[in-house]
Amino acid sequence: MKTTTGLLIILYFGIFTLGGYFFYTKYYQKIISPEVATPKENKTENIYYSAVNSLYQLNPGILKQSPQEIPTIRLQSTGQVAQMEIVKADNIFFYDTLTPQNNWEIWKVSLNDNSSEKLFSNQTPGLENFKNFRDPQVSKDNLELAFIATHDEIDNLFLYNLKNKNLTNLSHQLFQGKIDSYSWSPDSQKLFFSSSSSDQGTIYQIDVGKKLDKLWEGPGQINKITGLKDKVIFSLTESGENPNINLNLLTLSDKQKKAITNLTLPKQVKNFQLSLNGDYLVAEVAEKDQQKSDLYLLKSDGTNLLQLTDDGRSSKAVFSPEGSKIAFWVKGDGIYIMNINKNQRQKILNYEENIDQILRWS
Repeated sequence: MKTTTGLLIILYFGIFTLGGYFFYTKYYQKIISPEVATPKENKTENIYYSAVNSLYQLNPGILKQSPQEIPTIRLQSTGQVAQMEIVKADNIFFYDTLTPQNNWEIWKVSLNDNSSEKLFSNQTPGLENFKNFRDPQVSKDNLELAFIATHDEIDNLFLYNLKNKNLTNLSHQLFQGKIDSYSWSPDSQKLFFSSSSSDQGTIYQIDVGKKLDKLWEGPGQINKITGLKDKVIFSLTESGENPNINLNLLTLSDKQKKAITNLTLPKQVKNFQLSLNGDYLVAEVAEKDQQKSDLYLLKSDGTNLLQLTDDGRSSKAVFSPEGSKIAFWVKGDGIYIMNINKNQRQKILNYEENIDQILRWS
């Protein structure tokens, strides 16, 4: 009898212990030490564009029906915007804006609550003698924010570490001149930038250790540059009495330049965008005198040129994150998306007023 009673006591004690442990791990521990919510990365792909001095967010899956309907998600009242960068893992974005005093500033905005912060301007401590803070670009590893600011008519290339907030003047005492355009390398270890003076253009490479190399110099004016692992692509206004604008490719291994478009006037490259994977370019080709523009697609090595639109009103194209589609503006009509094989063209926003810029599809 005593043995049976002892076994029952042991059994009851075991059940009580297991039950207590279950209650502690499932409920009590969470009450006294709740889990901290980790911000979730924004997985939704949106198109960001500027119009009427404001920044808007558009879900490409939503089709607007009324031509009079204005964009429904207005993120910020910004003024004119030229460049926007998004860090989706942190739900933040950066943009530059032109103030009424004709000076550029760089702002940071949280996508969680739409709160904004003026990040860099001539009111930033230590940067009071600089102006025109512009062209923010985030490195491919999302660790550094680069931007340009001007001091005594000399452009300086800055790096701002997004984690420890350190600010570095990368080009100080290495370069003196105007920076036309710049681009991060895919490995986030260097930047390519261009400078033009008189009738001569130059392309440089500078690494995060502050080593500067000249990659190419030649006749013409460089308008825009973008860097890949083994090459640099840039648009060049050719020299001469009737200069045209074409795309060129500079191979880094031998520093040889070749034209990858061969347009003749009145057609010329007005702008271009590179897909995120670096495989394709979409070029906006405008007619100089007639103010018409259409979109062309080509591989980043210059092959497989394909005309995507022929309405004379298409411009401001950006690639989707995976590179299989583009979003673009049709003047007087709205925003469209299209597969790069020219199939499934679809209007996603009816908007007859002018759109300043489609900034990003992210």
